[in-house]
Amino acid sequence: MERHRIALVGWADSAHLQRWAIGLASRFDLSVVSSGGEPIEGVNTVIFPRRGVLGYFQYERSATREISRLRPHLVHAHYATGPAYWAARSGVHPLVISVWGSDIESVGRTAIGGVFVGRLLRKADAITCTSYYLKSVTAELFPAVADKLHVIPFSLPVPIQPAPWPDSKTLRICCPKMHRHVYGIDILLKAVAILVLSGHDVELTLPGAGSETMRFRKLARTLGIDSRVTFPGLISKTAVLDLIAAHHIVVNPSRRESFGMALLEAAAVGRPVVATNVGGIPEIVRHGLTGFLVPPENAEALAAAIGSFATDLSRAKSMGETAHRMVRDKYRWEDSLDSMTNLYHSLINAKTSKS
Repeated sequence: MERHRIALVGWADSAHLQRWAIGLASRFDLSVVSSGGEPIEGVNTVIFPRRGVLGYFQYERSATREISRLRPHLVHAHYATGPAYWAARSGVHPLVISVWGSDIESVGRTAIGGVFVGRLLRKADAITCTSYYLKSVTAELFPAVADKLHVIPFSLPVPIQPAPWPDSKTLRICCPKMHRHVYGIDILLKAVAILVLSGHDVELTLPGAGSETMRFRKLARTLGIDSRVTFPGLISKTAVLDLIAAHHIVVNPSRRESFGMALLEAAAVGRPVVATNVGGIPEIVRHGLTGFLVPPENAEALAAAIGSFATDLSRAKSMGETAHRMVRDKYRWEDSLDSMTNLYHSLINAKTSKS
């Protein structure tokens, strides 16, 4: 029986796209068409130069010609802006578009961006969302596509057992987010300063990079906690879980978040989280069971929640074990692969039956 040909369109350096491509390649004859990045191991990857937003228009004809050359039974764009533009312009159907968050909440809420994204979404045969929160926002902004929306969350392979607990009496905190204003790292630094002033023994690791890195370094010095904060720089995708496992808790102080992959990564290795009660985060964090939810923009509340772990590491370990069981049961990677596979087959079969 011939395997269906699938073309994914997105950014090949995205860990999420890589995970989908590698997982689905075992079930389909799959190729990736990417704006920039490096080839995905084991997957046919066609890469065009990354030139920002304008690059999607500059390389439109070449990219759409490549998609057509692959003769896919289905094309799937990951992100509802440039990748969706290439996929839609190829004229291939069924067309699936995955909305990831900022494409809807940032671009989609603007006047011009909303028109652009809305036109692309209307061309889709199905739209996948990472969370029920993102589904509701997409339906609110673009009601004409509400009946096309499907929730298929990001997920990841989960180890059978939680990672060994760190052998340290100092509360080790990790915040594996890019250094951007939206992720609230400035609020976290202020919370750590409150904890240190209160006599708590804490250390904070801020992996990653971004437009705010220098500002965060300066803020740590201004708050007098620079000796407690480590900036290790960008961490490879394969090393993220090991980095989280070397800490007691993960803190996610985002001002806006449609899903929160770092929260799943924390749970996968058995670490509890303290996170803001925004967007899709409450779908992952069970307050009082797998971590704590606090209001955004509130350093005092964030410090209080983190401090409760600093005074009781055994509680943190117990919550981490609960989080591990939750992610193992609710966010199984095979379940997400099955959901996407079933969606592909239903759309392809529906098209075939009409032919």
